Amino acid sequence: MHLDPLPPQSPPPATEHSSAGLLSDLPAEWRGEVIGPGIDTWERATAESSTPLRLHGLPTRIRTELAWMAHWQFREGSKVTASKYNQLAQMLRHCIAGSKLRIDSLLDVDPKVFVPLYRGWFESRYGRLPSPRATANMRHTFYGYPRSALAARMNEGPWWVLDEWIPQCDPRIPLRDREPQRWENCRPVMRSSPGCETSSNGI
Repeated sequence: MHLDPLPPQSPPPATEHSSAGLLSDLPAEWRGEVIGPGIDTWERATAESSTPLRLHGLPTRIRTELAWMAHWQFREGSKVTASKYNQLAQMLRHCIAGSKLRIDSLLDVDPKVFVPLYRGWFESRYGRLPSPRATANMRHTFYGYPRSALAARMNEGPWWVLDEWIPQCDPRIPLRDREPQRWENCRPVMRSSPGCETSSNGI
C-alpha cells in the first residue's frame, strides 16, 4: 500500500480567530477531556449512547473547538456520532504530536491536506487504507455545518466576509421572505465586472 502524496503545507499565518467566549458557550459538563459521563441527556445527544467523546491529549484550543462543534450539532437537534469525533481526535492528536500538522485552530486545516492526513493516519493505525466512503464520511464530518458554525462564531468581522453564508450556522445573517431558509446556503462569488458582486445562487 502507498500513502497518498501529502501536499506541502506552509506554517499557518497568525490566526485571526479569537477563542474568547468559546468555552462560555459550553455547559460545564461539555468542557472536559472526556465528555458524556454525568450528562443526563447523553443518550439523546449521541448516536451511540454508551460512547463518550474522548478528546484527551489535544491542545486546549483544539479540544475546545471539537467539543463546541459537537455541542452545536446537539443543540441543532442532530445526533452526535461520537465515534467519528473520536477518530478525528485520534488523527489530530497523532498528526500534531508527529509535527505533520501545525495549527492553532481547526479552521487552519486546509481541505486539500485533510484527506491525505486522514488516509495516512488510518493506514498507520489499522494497516490498510480507509474505503472511499469512509474517507468521504470523515471529510463531511470535519467540513460539515458544525465547522461552518465554528467559523461564524470565530469570525470577528461582518458575516458577509465568510466564504459561505449559512443562516443555520450564523445567526447574524438576516432572513426575509425572499431569502433562503435557515438550512440553505450560498457561496459568494465575483462577477467579471469590477465592484459587482453576487452569490453563487443569484441572491
